[in-house]
Amino acid sequence: MSDLVYIYALIDPRDFSYRYIGKTIDPERRERNHLQYAADPQVPKDWWVRKLLEMGEEPIFRVIMEVPDECWAEAEISTIAYFRKIDAPLLNLTDGGDGLHGYEWNEEQRARLGEISRQRWQDPEFRAKSMEAMQNRDLSYLDDSEYHEMMSDAARRRWENPGYRARHLEGVLTSWTPERLEEHAQTQRERCQDPEIRRAMAESMKRCWQDPEYRRRHQEGMANCGVDFSAKAKEAWADPEFCKGHAGAVDKARHKVSAHSQACWADPEYRAKQEAAKPEKSAKIKAKLAEKWEDEEFVEKQRAADEARRDKSKALWQDPEYRAKQAAARKRRQEEKLAAQQQEAEPRQPEQLKLAI
Repeated sequence: MSDLVYIYALIDPRDFSYRYIGKTIDPERRERNHLQYAADPQVPKDWWVRKLLEMGEEPIFRVIMEVPDECWAEAEISTIAYFRKIDAPLLNLTDGGDGLHGYEWNEEQRARLGEISRQRWQDPEFRAKSMEAMQNRDLSYLDDSEYHEMMSDAARRRWENPGYRARHLEGVLTSWTPERLEEHAQTQRERCQDPEIRRAMAESMKRCWQDPEYRRRHQEGMANCGVDFSAKAKEAWADPEFCKGHAGAVDKARHKVSAHSQACWADPEYRAKQEAAKPEKSAKIKAKLAEKWEDEEFVEKQRAADEARRDKSKALWQDPEYRAKQAAARKRRQEEKLAAQQQEAEPRQPEQLKLAI
C-alpha cells in the first residue's frame, strides 16, 4: 500500500486568505516547523509567519487533501495552479511538485532562495503584477457568515486540543528570544513615536469600541477566559515586593514624562504652538462634553456610576478596619506635613539669631 502524502495550506487568520500551499507526510511536525522557521526567516513565507507571530497570531494550518505517494506532485501543482487562478496571494516560490520527502534546506540554499526572492521583488514589473493580483483578488467569501462560522468552529476545535496548545506555546517561546524581544520592543517604541501611526491606532480603537458587537464580544471574552482578574489584582497588591516595584516604576515613568515635558516647554516654538492651539482644544473639549451630556444613555450611565461609587464609599466607611486605616493615613500625612514645615523653618533660625544679636 502506498504511503499517504498530505497537501496542506497556510491561511492568514486576519483575512482567511490562502498564502502558501505545501505537502508533507507528517502534518503536525510540518506545522511546528513553519513556526520554527520564522525565527530565522529566509523566504517570503517565513517572513509572513514571523510577522503574524509578532502580532500574536499564527497561520491556520489546514490539510486540503490526502493523496497516494505516487501522485503527490501532480496534486500539489494543480492545487497551487488553482489558487493562483483565483488570485490567491500565494507566497510559493515555485509551481510545486519539486520537493522531496525528508529533505532539509541547508543554510546556503536558504540564503540563495532569499536572494532570489529579493531580486524578484526588485523587478518593478513583477512587483506591480503581484500587487495588482493581491488588490484585485476576490474576497467575497469574507462576507459569507457560513464561512466565518466554519472557520471559527475549526479554530475552536484546534485550540481544544492540548497537543496543539502545547505546540503553539512551544513555537512562540522558541521564536521569541531575548534579542528578538528587545528588537521588537525597540521597533514598537519607534513606531509609537510617529504621530501618524498613533493617530491611526487611536482612530482604529475608537471605531472598534463604538461597535456594540465588538464591545459585547470583548466583554464576553474577558468574562469567559477563566481568569479572575480581580482576585489576581488583590493577590498582587498584597505582595509588598510588587507594591514597591510598582511604585518605583510609576516614579520612574513620572520623572521621565516630567523631564520630557520640561524639555518641550523650554522650546519657545513648542510653547507658542501650544498656546496658539489652546482655544481650539478648549472649544473641542467643551463641544465633545456637551455632546456627551446630551446623550440620555450617557447621562444615565454617569448617574448609575455615581450612585455605585457612593454606595461603595458608604459600605467602606462602615468597616471599622477601613476607618482605622484612613485615620492612620490621615495622621501620617499630618505628621509629614508638620515635619516638612519644621524642616523649612530650621535654616532660618541662625539668620534670625544673628539679626537679634
